[in-house]
Amino acid sequence: MMGTTANEEWPNGAVSPPTSFLDGDAYKVEQNDDILTVTIPLLPTESADEVDLGLQDQSALVRIGSRTVLEGHFFQPINAAESSHTVQNHILSITLKKVPDLFGSSVTFPVLFSSGRIVGAPIPKDAPLDDLDPHSLYLLASWLLGRLRNATRALPYFASASSRGSIPASLKLGAWYTIGKEAHPEIPVERDLKKALEYHERAAQAGSAEACFLVADQLAPIATNADDIQPSYEATEQAIHYLARIPALLAHFGQSEHPLLAMAHHRMAVLHSNLHSAGYLDHLASALEHFKAAHELRHPQSTWSLGLHYLHGFGIHQDAAKAVDLFREAKMSDSGLAYPPPLDLLNEDQITQLIEMEREVRNATGIAAENSVDVQSMVRKVLTGEGIFAGEDVPAALSDLNYAERPVSGEGITRAKATKRRRRRSDTMDASSMQIVLAGVAIVGAVGIATMMWMRRR
Repeated sequence: MMGTTANEEWPNGAVSPPTSFLDGDAYKVEQNDDILTVTIPLLPTESADEVDLGLQDQSALVRIGSRTVLEGHFFQPINAAESSHTVQNHILSITLKKVPDLFGSSVTFPVLFSSGRIVGAPIPKDAPLDDLDPHSLYLLASWLLGRLRNATRALPYFASASSRGSIPASLKLGAWYTIGKEAHPEIPVERDLKKALEYHERAAQAGSAEACFLVADQLAPIATNADDIQPSYEATEQAIHYLARIPALLAHFGQSEHPLLAMAHHRMAVLHSNLHSAGYLDHLASALEHFKAAHELRHPQSTWSLGLHYLHGFGIHQDAAKAVDLFREAKMSDSGLAYPPPLDLLNEDQITQLIEMEREVRNATGIAAENSVDVQSMVRKVLTGEGIFAGEDVPAALSDLNYAERPVSGEGITRAKATKRRRRRSDTMDASSMQIVLAGVAIVGAVGIATMMWMRRR
């Protein structure tokens, strides 16, 4: 029995085109009073000629080439003779003709299949159901869980579906093991973060962009307090590797502006920045690259961080005017953001003075573009009314205004970020509460993600 994953690697490390929709479902079902419509994605290498539609009134075995995509015993009989299929835009659509019940009324299918193709119903408790495709097994387990409220009975079915490539089953088990029965008695397993990571990695390998983010968050969570244990270099690199898969996976689904894309770029930027701060200096350019990418996708925290780099000339030519524009843009998008230290000491008129001061300093002294004027010194002059204006003795006015002979170190950046974290510890900036929308799920940090996913998949 074949699973529903592809194992070849793309050049950037992403698993080659997933055999599912963006949310991990291997197929979708819509129905009205007369028909069911099942849609299944084809791989780029597959064609309509490879579709083998094995339909019977009681069961189905549908293959695309050697890949089994649909197998099981229908919840209610269909009319196979009046069913059909089409392939358009690499989507297989199967139209199944319903058979009315004994009273001539339409039948509603809560799930497509009620058991394995051979096993039939009722399902023996020890039935492995390996004659049911993985996604149908996941859906059946979810339905039984909802009807019987017996998670222990559903657990082996979810585990089997996961082992055979079901992304939703792997995500559900990952959520269960992240939360555990200690927090929710309805969950049938104890909290086990190692097992949670294994299931999330399995979903990521199957091509789930959501799972890639979850794995990265578990490998290298963003510290929110100074006392938090920092992840190792190896764990951070591995997290970046998983995050780097997300752009290609979303592009495969035509989701070039999906919120997760900006979040992935922002998280990669933060992780590269952390590695640079830890002494791995070659990561600064990558951090800036991803901050810029996330900024272009209108991610306010990345816009703010990019402004911080421009303000201090950290890895980029200093430009106070550009920095202030970015801070203002970020604040417009997220009311919880503010000017970073030391700009937070100034009002808008004083910030305008500081921008002019940087320009005058450069014009008056010929400071090279790659060198940076000390922001603290400029703020001090603005606050004490010692700003540089036309007609002043510029050399005297600059006597205590320092500038760096090379781009400033990360100390100012780190201090500003630490202040921002303290100020916003309970706000949406923190990793424990930052939210993104993903396939109808709010991702709210490690446990928060699992909780929301569990609530969605109950």
